[in-house]
Amino acid sequence: MSLAVASPVQPKNRSKKKIKAPCVLDRSKALVITEKHCYIARINSCYENPSLDPSRPELSGLDCLAAGRPLPCSLCLARRGVDALVFPPSPLPAGLAPLPVLMVPRAIQRSSTPKKDKLKKKERAAAETHLLNFGESIRQIERQSDTHKYRPRSSYFPTRVLTLILDALLIIHFLSDLDRILNGSWAYYSGHGPALFDSIIRIQTLITAQRNAARELTLAKRREKRQATRAIYDDDVLSDSDAGPSEEPIDEPPQQHPNKTPGRKRQALEEMTNAAKRRRAPRTAQPSVAQVLQDYGPGYRTRRSALAEGSSGGCDGKENGGSRRSKRT
Repeated sequence: MSLAVASPVQPKNRSKKKIKAPCVLDRSKALVITEKHCYIARINSCYENPSLDPSRPELSGLDCLAAGRPLPCSLCLARRGVDALVFPPSPLPAGLAPLPVLMVPRAIQRSSTPKKDKLKKKERAAAETHLLNFGESIRQIERQSDTHKYRPRSSYFPTRVLTLILDALLIIHFLSDLDRILNGSWAYYSGHGPALFDSIIRIQTLITAQRNAARELTLAKRREKRQATRAIYDDDVLSDSDAGPSEEPIDEPPQQHPNKTPGRKRQALEEMTNAAKRRRAPRTAQPSVAQVLQDYGPGYRTRRSALAEGSSGGCDGKENGGSRRSKRT
């Protein structure tokens, strides 16, 4: 006798949510974050960093003040009463003047300048190229002197000076205007101010010539377009006036131009302008009162009208009456 072994019941596939493991913070990181005395000493003790001085093996465990470190941590600086470290500039060669201190540029106050006195995008790019070339020439002249040997390239013609000039390029007409706009922000104005003013005048002359040429080209195109429209209109008027009365048979419809639609005197795609005068269509004659009364009423023939016509015509009425009696019988 054989015994059947029942197979174990397999559980149904249920969607199990993945449980994320809790984030475990490293003990060394936790100690450094919660440190209140000295960060560097705590890092050395956590990672067992040895001392760099063999004669002082306990140096790695001391704080920054006790160890005499040149760059102490922020906790040691706070205990010393210092907010931040000050790094003095590198010493210059003997006999040279110190470099100028970099100042925070002042906010530029943008005035409401008319649109005609503002540079367009392409004009501003071209003017900026000319002024940068001028600044490079100033650098080539001034770098020969010993007092400015260690100046950076941007200090000869700063970006702030370039922006001030480009914003007010078209309203600088006198040297006093340039002096008022720069307001002592350029160190080389006393020696090279007139040369800068001459460069600005040359740029203004070039921009004015380009604008005049563009304006003349636009006016010429508009003039040609207006003349072409006027010529088309004159041709249409002459063709309509030279046609005169139609000599074609009455039964045939009048011929029309292939480019014109029926019922229109002008082309469908013809351009209209205010300068061209439009010719009005001729007025049609209004019907008289008698014509209106004659056409008013039913359009079929009544018995009364038939009798009236028979009495006037004689035989017509008899014939009509006889025909009607024959139809009734």
